[in-house]
Amino acid sequence: MPCLQSAVSGINLAISGRRCRRNILAGPLSRGPVAIEDLQRVQRRRQLPTRIIQTLSLHSESIDRAHSRVEITNRRPWPMKLFEKFRILRRIPPG
Repeated sequence: MPCLQSAVSGINLAISGRRCRRNILAGPLSRGPVAIEDLQRVQRRRQLPTRIIQTLSLHSESIDRAHSRVEITNRRPWPMKLFEKFRILRRIPPG
């Protein structure tokens, strides 16, 4: 699931970036070639949202990895698995 969330965030970022470029560059493109300043304006506008999404994605992935390690370490010991697999063992009185 984390890969899907990252992909969705990346797609949303790409779509909003496209809208931003279209809005900023529509006027200059209708007048002719685009100036470097126009491209820098797009870059400044998109830089912060891109960094935020990428940072959140990295933190989300590290949290997911830590969570999966916790799940691995919280596995039941093998005697408990035996009790689950062979229910007759449950009839043995404790102690």
